[in-house]
Parts: sequence; structure tokens; C-alpha cells
Amino acid sequence: MKNHMRGTLGFFLTICLLVLATACSGGSSYSVMNPRTFPLMDGMAMRYSKMNGKKAETIFAVRGTRPVLDVEVETVSGSIAIVVAKNNARDVVIDRYDNIQTSQFAITLPEPGEYYVWVEAKDHQGSFWIELRPSQ
Repeated sequence: MKNHMRGTLGFFLTICLLVLATACSGGSSYSVMNPRTFPLMDGMAMRYSKMNGKKAETIFAVRGTRPVLDVEVETVSGSIAIVVAKNNARDVVIDRYDNIQTSQFAITLPEPGEYYVWVEAKDHQGSFWIELRPSQ
């Protein structure tokens, strides 16, 4: 009986940890081969040999700034998209860029605030760099 209780408790704790890990991922669900991440204060950046799925980040554009996201994408193969939404309304997309080839561009945000930015990749080989431009 004791072994059964330990097994049940262990199973329950494992499920709780999985749920907690999924809930804290911010909606990210992706697989990546040979990743190299770059720590950014206000953004996200990664280089890899292959990525599939969605990687997301919340970015805070503080008051008094003219919020602009600087974006750099390298596409060797596959497809990649970048999506921006207001954080309190993730289903209301402000901007979406699909099938991005190797390029650099800027995304002007409508106002200071909290934004939810995500990358969607399908068999993408290359890299992306998305960072909030310093206050101007």
C-alpha cells in the first residue's frame, strides 16, 4: 500500500511540474537543434541549425519612449514569421510578418506598453534578433 501511495504521489508531482512548466512558458512551444541564445534585456535572439514551433517573449516599452523593435533575420532554409500583439489582448495582432527572408527592418509600435512578440518557425535554419531600440 505504501509503495502504491508513493507511486501515485510521484506521478501527481510529475504532472504538476509539467503543468507548471507549460504554464510558465508564455505560450512558447518549440523544438530547436544546435541552439545558441543571446541574452537580451528587452527582446530575444537565437541562432540554430533548425527550429520548429513558436517562441514568445513579453517586451515592455516604457513610457516616454518612441517604441521601435529592431529586427534582423537570417534565413538559410525553411520559413519564419514574426507576430506582435498587445499583451493584454494577445488575440489582437498589431503586426505580422510572414516568410521573412534574410533582412533587417524595424517595427514601430503604436504606443508605450507591454507587448507579446513571438516567432513562428517551420524547418527554419538561420537566426533571428528582435530587440527594443533604446529610448530616443
